[in-house]
Amino acid sequence: MDKQKRLTIENIAGEVRRLVMAGNSDNQNLDVYLRSAGVQVKYTDLSDTKIDGYLEWDTDLLQPKIVIDAFESPFRRVFSTAHELGHLVLHWKWVPTLDELNRNSLIFEQSGIVDVAYRRTDGLYTDQEKKREVEANQFAAAFLVPEQEVIDFIEDEGKDKAGSQIILDISDKFFVSQETAGIRYRQAREYI
Repeated sequence: MDKQKRLTIENIAGEVRRLVMAGNSDNQNLDVYLRSAGVQVKYTDLSDTKIDGYLEWDTDLLQPKIVIDAFESPFRRVFSTAHELGHLVLHWKWVPTLDELNRNSLIFEQSGIVDVAYRRTDGLYTDQEKKREVEANQFAAAFLVPEQEVIDFIEDEGKDKAGSQIILDISDKFFVSQETAGIRYRQAREYI
């Protein structure tokens, strides 16, 4: 992904975080904040499938629904939820709102499912699907671990710490895996 695309996704993720999280930084309760913004989040057993999350449209409730494998680790569930939110925002063009009048502003076919975005565990994607997955992953990372907050954290608390300790601290602070924390740490360091 080129730098301009990454920065665009960073900005979109930041704005969506501002709207959905309403000033909260508790990623562990992302599902609660999404429900308040009009997105259903459901947990179910997907262990017999090659996916760990998907996105669909609920025609009864006229809301998007994110479905996540209940048997994944808590970090994975949060990241998968943010990843599916990335598909919803970037690829369905959904805009979060707490305003009931605008909640159902998207128009979908009556069939119920416009598109189902699966995060496959087997990695078998077309080139277009790969591009969308990379974008959704970048969105999830930017949404969960805002770059400016990482920069501020490094400058305020990480001056005398080893990179590995900063990554652990970022993981704890933002409730993300060490892998995600490491990626965000390396991206933020480009600006320090």
